[in-house]
Amino acid sequence: MRLVGLATVAVLATSFLVSAQQSAPRVWTIQELFTRNVGSTAQQDTPFAPHKIVANVYYVGTESLSSFLVTTPVGHFLINSSYERTVPKIRDSVAKLGFKFEDVKILLGSHAHGDHMQGDKAVVALTGAKAYAMAEDLPALANIGGAATNPRVDYASLKDGDTVSLGGVVLTAHHTPGHTPGCTTWTLRVAEGGRTHDVLIIGSVGVNPGTNLVGNPTLVSQYERSLAFLKSAHVDVPLGSHPAMFSMAEKYRKIAEGGPNPYIDPAGFKSEVTIQETAFINELKRQQVEGPPARRGGGPATPPTPARGAEVLTTDHYVKVVSSVPAISGQVAQLYVRERAMPETLAAGTNLADRVVLFVHGAGTPAEVAFDVAYQDYSWMAALAQGGFDVFAMDVSGYGRSVRPWPMNDPCNLSAAQQALLVPALMPAPCAPSYAHDATTIGSDWNDIDAVVNHLGRLRGVDRVSLVGWSLGGPRTGGYASTHPDKVRKLVLLSPAYSRGAASTAPAGLQGTTAFNTQSRTEFDANWDRQLGCPNQFDTAARESVWSAMIASDPIGATWGALRRAPSVTTWGWNREAAGKLTMPLLLISPAHDAQVAPATVRALYDDAAAPQKVLVDLACSSHNALWERLHGAMFAASVEFLSRGTVNGAREGTVKLGY
Repeated sequence: MRLVGLATVAVLATSFLVSAQQSAPRVWTIQELFTRNVGSTAQQDTPFAPHKIVANVYYVGTESLSSFLVTTPVGHFLINSSYERTVPKIRDSVAKLGFKFEDVKILLGSHAHGDHMQGDKAVVALTGAKAYAMAEDLPALANIGGAATNPRVDYASLKDGDTVSLGGVVLTAHHTPGHTPGCTTWTLRVAEGGRTHDVLIIGSVGVNPGTNLVGNPTLVSQYERSLAFLKSAHVDVPLGSHPAMFSMAEKYRKIAEGGPNPYIDPAGFKSEVTIQETAFINELKRQQVEGPPARRGGGPATPPTPARGAEVLTTDHYVKVVSSVPAISGQVAQLYVRERAMPETLAAGTNLADRVVLFVHGAGTPAEVAFDVAYQDYSWMAALAQGGFDVFAMDVSGYGRSVRPWPMNDPCNLSAAQQALLVPALMPAPCAPSYAHDATTIGSDWNDIDAVVNHLGRLRGVDRVSLVGWSLGGPRTGGYASTHPDKVRKLVLLSPAYSRGAASTAPAGLQGTTAFNTQSRTEFDANWDRQLGCPNQFDTAARESVWSAMIASDPIGATWGALRRAPSVTTWGWNREAAGKLTMPLLLISPAHDAQVAPATVRALYDDAAAPQKVLVDLACSSHNALWERLHGAMFAASVEFLSRGTVNGAREGTVKLGY
């Protein structure tokens, strides 16, 4: 009897352990959640059966991208337009429910990623709807892409707690940053069957693979704040920007079985928030032990070929630097860095030893404007990202979203001629400068670049990055590479401003008489037009896209009569001596009609460079702005080949003609 009793106890104990193991909740990694939510391209493009969720809330999205229709007697809300290519499918789903797509009066979104809000332009064009977005996401939305034939969306700006009303229905916007700066969670109250229900649509609190948490305490606090809000919210009907976040497919199947509405699921909401919070905490702890996301493994790896139609991810970074800009020397400042990469490139286990690229801009145009044009296939960053590279672009001090030294905010520090253009609209009369010197120097630019290169090394676990520079980006990247060859893998220069006889050392004291300069749309167009040598050399819509992004990058200049500001820069060191120190593989691109950096100048740099592996591309029918012109694709393809294999059209050295 005793033996039988022991056996029975053993069986019961085993049963309990098995049961406990089966009921233990799954612990997800951030990569697993990303894959669960985003799904495949086919799932993103395949409409899910449109259906009623609760009361006047309907699902009209695809298998992995949520779109919701909230109806009222006087028109409707649409939440999440998804990709531009999915808008016709959303429209068809609305029609299948018996509603008219043109009755959409208000367009809302979860956050400024292409899979949720790229289609906003198309929806506004089709319906005339008024679009709203959280203020912190507006810069990203300005560059989210979509066809240029659709109108630019003029978003009404939201802040935390703002409400949007239509036909007696009120939606409240809750700022839940982290996933994006302006990520938005929407709530509304509905009535059905004599009962009211609180509906909540999670924007996202997912951490994208490759996000540096341990090096970004501000981002960590944003996630913590957003998760705290979700945990405190009273929710009857939980929804989200991806169907997997609220088990939509499973709940839809239950509808056919009858019984209570499966979408009324407060317990499911708490479970999802716990899943997301646990993944966030575990990733933060992992990075605290192992360091920021890095790629392991030996030897260069070829990242997987991106799936057709896959989305290029965009991530904003801010890098701290102890500034050497004269007016703010010694202060800790922030540099803006944009990242573009395919999800596959950022997948765990991918070796990025030779796949990290950093773009550095020229004298007037910030990097995110120059290299990530939101028009058709004109983004050089996206082209490299689709080639399997992890692509970054930085604004040096004085540009874009990076620190602007204080002298650049005072119009008195412009030249007398440029001040005169601001009288009387901005200032009653010309005025004496408060800072009569160049705002920045090539030395401060090199200091900025070094801070970002070091940051990328830590972020991606690499010891060298490849640099791409344009115009004044030539002295910036080339000069940096000549003094830091151990940190630069390859160097690509478009129209590099090279001066054989320039001084090798910094001049004594502060130089120049004006801190900064401005450029108007008229000046921008005129400078471009003087370099046209071929019919149809550029697309006017591309030019419009660039200028719109230029003004959006400078909120202060935009109020000075739509002007772009840029610092005056003291330069030195980009000369024959520096070129003789360039030993890494070098690609030079010289547009045939460049009136700012003559082809002979680029040829001189080619001759002077010590690199044993160097290629000079002679690009036909192109100006200094070749990256925004019709032959941009040939140039982008050449850079992908060179950064991948060190060749252009198979050549490892010499001149290669393109477009002739």
